[in-house]
Amino acid sequence: MTENVTIEPVIGLIGGSGLYDIDGLEEKEWRRVETPWVNRQTSCCSAV
Repeated sequence: MTENVTIEPVIGLIGGSGLYDIDGLEEKEWRRVETPWVNRQTSCCSAV
């Protein structure tokens, strides 16, 4: 019997000074993003 398995993507958001420099992060990309908070524009690092 064959089962169909669906894998849902998981997204995690973490923040803090220095977290962008964790060993093992790959494909790092910095982007400028707009926010509704005090700093209306900030940088965000995304990685795999």
